[in-house]
Amino acid sequence: MKIYGRFLGSFKNNFLISETNYYRLKIQADVKPHNFDIIEITGYRDKDFIVAEKIKIIKEGQEIGGTENWKKIIYDTETKEEHIKMQKSIQKIRNFFLKKDFLEVYTPILVKYPAMEPNLDSFETKFEKKEKLYLHTSPEYFMKKLLTAGLYRRIFEITPVFRNNELGKMHNPEFLMLEWYRMFKSYDVLMEDLLELVRYLIEDSKINYLSREVDITDYKKITVRKAFQKYADIDLDDLIKNRDNWKEKFFELMVNKIEPNLGWKQPTVLYEYPKEMAALAKLKETDKSVAKRFEFYIAGIELANCFEELNDPKRQLERFKEQKTERVSAKLKNYPIDKTFINALKIGMPPSSGGALGLNRLLMIIFNKKNIRKTLLFPFTDL
Repeated sequence: MKIYGRFLGSFKNNFLISETNYYRLKIQADVKPHNFDIIEITGYRDKDFIVAEKIKIIKEGQEIGGTENWKKIIYDTETKEEHIKMQKSIQKIRNFFLKKDFLEVYTPILVKYPAMEPNLDSFETKFEKKEKLYLHTSPEYFMKKLLTAGLYRRIFEITPVFRNNELGKMHNPEFLMLEWYRMFKSYDVLMEDLLELVRYLIEDSKINYLSREVDITDYKKITVRKAFQKYADIDLDDLIKNRDNWKEKFFELMVNKIEPNLGWKQPTVLYEYPKEMAALAKLKETDKSVAKRFEFYIAGIELANCFEELNDPKRQLERFKEQKTERVSAKLKNYPIDKTFINALKIGMPPSSGGALGLNRLLMIIFNKKNIRKTLLFPFTDL
């Protein structure tokens, strides 16, 4: 038999790493490889060993040095196998949507108009040292142009997205995002999409994350108002009405009081956000103070952000202007408004619902990881 791989040796034991397998070696060949050499072995199996009768050194190796993820993959077959499974999970996500007759699309990563949300900071660059461009934080504007074009009634994209000044256990400046849209559907359908997708990936009725079991046979719904009352003992309407900087307090309570309680027994849909926090979403017909926006949580982690999409160009322009004013007041970067997107809405975008899902956070939960960097082949810290 012939087998190829990387040699690892010590005083007592010799091994060959080939793909995700560790083979113990008995060396009878005259050639003695060094650690990390890539070799070809001719030999035979003897119980738990491979007897190496001949060894050919294909490429000399050297000590690895460093703890980057890609280097760990060289010698740690468990890490290697997990990353292979993660990449295959992304393939499964693609297959999930293709089976549902979604059309996969590709939209530009380099854009002229960044997202306007005050909580987002885009990476900037220039074309020919003149025209300012940005790495997108989401493919949303372009995908909605495709909805306007009527390209297909169901579309999705899996793409790298970029967020400046975001780095931590839950954040990497570059990560994979799934974004998907359905024409002529309410945002309730997206809740079902998310639950089905998770079950499709897990192939079980439960997820075990951080030694706790999450039932994924169904999801629970709770409004933002009720969540603030239940978990923070706060009347959200009073907070908004009586506090000038209520958004700052809102986010503080979300991070410390609300989110840690969501999605532990079963996935949780947190819905009906204050209208001021959903610039791209329609308002609820029976209560104009809240928007048709929801976030999807498992194990206290926000995975997805979904809307029933605003398609009124006049109102959308007003909201962009409000966000622009908010950015200027907060001394944030003053981004230009995307008038091409407003024009697309004027042409007429069909009623649609759409969502954005952070794939690396989903992989964290599926593979029971505490830090997002464990789901990335090349996290920011390894660049």
